[in-house]
Amino acid sequence: MTGRIAALRTRIVDGLQGAPELIVFGASDSYLDVLRQENRQLIDDQRRMSHIRGFSVALTTLVSGLTVGVVLYLGADGVYRREMDGADLALVAMATLAAFEGVIPLPAAYQFLGRTREAAHRLTEIAQTPAGVAFPETSVKAPDSYDIIFEGVGFRYAADAPPALEDISLHIPYGRRIFIEGDTGAGKTTLVNLLVRFWDPTEGRILIGGTDIRSYSEADLRRLISVVSQQAHLFSASIRDNLKIAREDASEAEMQRALAAARLITFVESLPDGLDTWIGENGRELSGGQARRLSVARALLRDTPVWVFDEPTEGLDTVTETELMASIHRHTRGKTLILITHRLASVNVSAVDLMPPDPAGPPREEHLPPAVVVLGRGRIIAARGIRSCI
Repeated sequence: MTGRIAALRTRIVDGLQGAPELIVFGASDSYLDVLRQENRQLIDDQRRMSHIRGFSVALTTLVSGLTVGVVLYLGADGVYRREMDGADLALVAMATLAAFEGVIPLPAAYQFLGRTREAAHRLTEIAQTPAGVAFPETSVKAPDSYDIIFEGVGFRYAADAPPALEDISLHIPYGRRIFIEGDTGAGKTTLVNLLVRFWDPTEGRILIGGTDIRSYSEADLRRLISVVSQQAHLFSASIRDNLKIAREDASEAEMQRALAAARLITFVESLPDGLDTWIGENGRELSGGQARRLSVARALLRDTPVWVFDEPTEGLDTVTETELMASIHRHTRGKTLILITHRLASVNVSAVDLMPPDPAGPPREEHLPPAVVVLGRGRIIAARGIRSCI
């Protein structure tokens, strides 16, 4: 019955979250029919369990009552013959009832044994799952610079799975802007996940500042990189609370500057509760573009040497996209900026190439046009403006 309850809960939550799609495709009635059927099956199971529980309670009550009756019957004769005191008989009767108090809960406990075992199994499975990566407690040394180097990096999600990345060799100098382009499944997001050490490469290594990232502590590595993932999660909390995930000590003025940089400050100021506005589960009270810009604002609160944005302008109109990309460039000026995209043609490249070089000095990395790396089936198939191994 435990599994049936869990399945029904999951189906109800899925139905509530996907209600618009069910209504649009006219599948709500059939979905409700399945819910009703599963609910009836659960009620039938619960009815059977209630019958069993009622029978067991009645049986134990009957047995305990008969036992006390027998004790009183036998003891009454002893009292009559003055072989025992009346108080002793009462004590024996109470002791008999107390003994059954310890036995009566056992049938009910047995009925819930399966549910308890299933819950314990799920908790144990989570607790005993080994960590995907192991960080040292302290970093071996601080980075000499913030250049990023991928040396023959390969990765497989399983030993018998095809390679998600294969022989990726890439040098990203500090301060450089780079677009990583590729179709769905090309390995772009996997590359980012390896850079932030959600997983470790199965082949090769990744260096930041000349040091293997496996030598950095988790806290030190997180201070080096800010990431806006393609499906950045927003918590069921206020706008302020979601922003403070990036920096707990951020002031209101800093949060407002980050929102302004993400082109969201006008919307937030128009809300009655402002920064304290509740945005719902995963930002359900926001539009897709607003949720995207809030995740960008959260990342902009952190001042890190390396910035990674995975499809930062998805769901935005052309004007807002151009303004947001220009703002991201200004905010990350002098830092390494990595932009992930499915189609480079859909991104306004000129919006991130706004920083004029100093005519009196040599060109720096941020003065150069954005570099482009194209991934295909887990390999670099083209590169422009950057050192790579194809």
